[in-house]
Amino acid sequence: MSRLQLAIPTKLPFSHDLTISVRDINYMNHLDHLKFLEYIHTARAVYFAKFGLSEISVGVPDVYMMAGNLQCQYHSEGFLHDNLRIKLGIVHSGHTSIDLCSRIYNLTQDSLMADVILKLIFVDIHNRKAVEVPYTFKTLCI
Repeated sequence: MSRLQLAIPTKLPFSHDLTISVRDINYMNHLDHLKFLEYIHTARAVYFAKFGLSEISVGVPDVYMMAGNLQCQYHSEGFLHDNLRIKLGIVHSGHTSIDLCSRIYNLTQDSLMADVILKLIFVDIHNRKAVEVPYTFKTLCI
């Protein structure tokens, strides 16, 4: 099986730092992949909040966003008390979606830990159909 290759932009405008805690490691003594996804979600929420936005407040009434696809390529492990930096940016990927591109660095080990692309789709809350990417998010695209 060939290894996934993700095209992550070189310049990502936002970063969020986290430290791996004891509740985040698994039986192999490294960062659990489910906790890793929580880290991505946390960084996304902090980034959106910086602009007064969230998954349910996208700048357009009755529109929210939902995950449509997640791609992740791990490069190295993370361990208890390692310091991580999640860098992220938004790429306009289609009429109704954006790609949230993330690159996670392990600052303690001075290594790239993972690349992640999360496709977010904008949806009308009433009819559950995809709608055009709101202008607010188009202005955040890199």
